[in-house]
Amino acid sequence: MKRIFLFIALLTAGLWACQNQSESEQTTVISGTLSTATEGYISLNFGAFLDSAKISKEGNFSMSLNPEMSGTGMLIFANTFTQVYLEPGKSLTLEITPQNFPNNVEFGGELGPVNNYLRLARKLDRNTALTNEELYRLKPDRFIHLTDSIRGLKLQLLKEYVMRYPEMDSAFVTHHKTDVQYAWATQKLRYPGYHRLLTGQIPNLPDSYHNSYLMQVEINNPNLMISTVFQGFLEEYLDFKQALYQKDNPGIDKLWFPESV
Repeated sequence: MKRIFLFIALLTAGLWACQNQSESEQTTVISGTLSTATEGYISLNFGAFLDSAKISKEGNFSMSLNPEMSGTGMLIFANTFTQVYLEPGKSLTLEITPQNFPNNVEFGGELGPVNNYLRLARKLDRNTALTNEELYRLKPDRFIHLTDSIRGLKLQLLKEYVMRYPEMDSAFVTHHKTDVQYAWATQKLRYPGYHRLLTGQIPNLPDSYHNSYLMQVEINNPNLMISTVFQGFLEEYLDFKQALYQKDNPGIDKLWFPESV
């Protein structure tokens, strides 16, 4: 009987230890230091998680959470915010200059590289952004050159960071590469129709225009459905294929709902 009780006690202790270990492995710690001690709070909004940490007299703060999955949240200080990318079980440190927040935040810890990459990626997005009207009014050669160049810059930035920080999560890298690729492909897909709508002119495109980018992306890969950018591309692609089919089969216009084909 004593052996049975001992076995149950050991089993219970083992399960408790495994549970605690599992929870600790999922805990994400965010901590940081303000260069100038400032009274107040740092707040984090991450999905359903919302919490605040009091800034100490020395300018330090810390908080922890147990996210179920990776994602982006907002770190809020002095009524302004910066985006932070978090992963279960990994730490993020920040060095903050209060007077210049959020422009002068330095990211460190296990999640430092990916957050520094995202900050540069967002800056590149801002520096290369055009409105839809500006983009789709461009002449065909200018449009092709510009969109190809911007995609190249974004992929090169990601490649350089992966080479410098090989510990970056491979799922994160794949996801962001997918977003860059399919945002570019969506622009290519939209261009003929949008250009005609905005200018009243049919763009004079190379015969290989659509094949030139469709050959560089995957259509039938269900793993890519985690990307909302890929999902948006698929919707545009199906409209494109439908228009081609209706053009080649004019008889279906006699149906009540030709789009159902």
